[in-house]
Amino acid sequence: MSQYLIFQLHGPMASWGVDAPGEVRHTHELPSRSALLGLLAAGVGIRRDDTERLNAFNRHYSLVVCASRNPRWARDYHTVQMPKEVRKARYFSRREELSNLELLSAIISRRDYYTDAWWMVAVATTPDAPYSLEQLQEDLRHPVFPLYLGRKSHPLALPLAPLLLEGNASDVLRNAYQQYQDRFHELKVSLPKLQDECWWEGEHDGLVASKNIAPPGCSFKSPAVAVWGTHRQSGAVAQQGGTMYLSRITLHTGQLSPAQLLHLVDRGEYVMHQWLWDLFPGGKERQFLYRREELQGAFSLFCPVAGTPGGK
Repeated sequence: MSQYLIFQLHGPMASWGVDAPGEVRHTHELPSRSALLGLLAAGVGIRRDDTERLNAFNRHYSLVVCASRNPRWARDYHTVQMPKEVRKARYFSRREELSNLELLSAIISRRDYYTDAWWMVAVATTPDAPYSLEQLQEDLRHPVFPLYLGRKSHPLALPLAPLLLEGNASDVLRNAYQQYQDRFHELKVSLPKLQDECWWEGEHDGLVASKNIAPPGCSFKSPAVAVWGTHRQSGAVAQQGGTMYLSRITLHTGQLSPAQLLHLVDRGEYVMHQWLWDLFPGGKERQFLYRREELQGAFSLFCPVAGTPGGK
């Protein structure tokens, strides 16, 4: 029988970072391991530059994550004033950086996030962990540093409400969800339903992998997904396999009508993302990211997905 620390995450906006080359900052639907461990470390008071303590902290905890169904994806746009690059120029404050008006220019970044989503996280520990689950529970109730959902601009909307429960992982998750559901009912609010699968790392009694995220022979890894197992809480028979499709779609702008160009090019990535979203059937298969690559007279879209396109 294992002991778990369970807590909830909810906010009006949340962003769980993935690789972000360039000016587009995507988000994953699930909080990454680094984000969750960072949240726990902030609770106990470990500073970000304390590498030794962080490394010791990260080695001794394993995670299980459950996510609510149908989170809403959104994107916003940021403009940031930055001085043009000047060789050997060093700025020691933001005020100094913006002092020369002739050098100022603006960059635009696009940032993705999820709105009104709810996650339930379970934490297990090793015997020689630097902080016990009881200590972590107390520190999540009274954190040393502010806690947020991926970015400082995404604060928590609910207390973490940490619980200490014992049992196999499946029973613990079911028990914790029921307790949170009862608390929501007291407030006359409905708790979002969880997805049929949860994600974890390590070994946990009661959790059995129902599929592999990556295909055999593929070294593809995605933060918080490919390195974790999946478990159908309904108790489905375990299956092996699963395929990751990598699609490349190239649109030649010279072959598009003016109306198509306006719809797909001038209106930007948000419309393109919605169009790609509609190509795939509902459910988990629609969890994908894409990267847009500008070409001479065309642009390509790369979209790794977990399911076969249903096609519209």
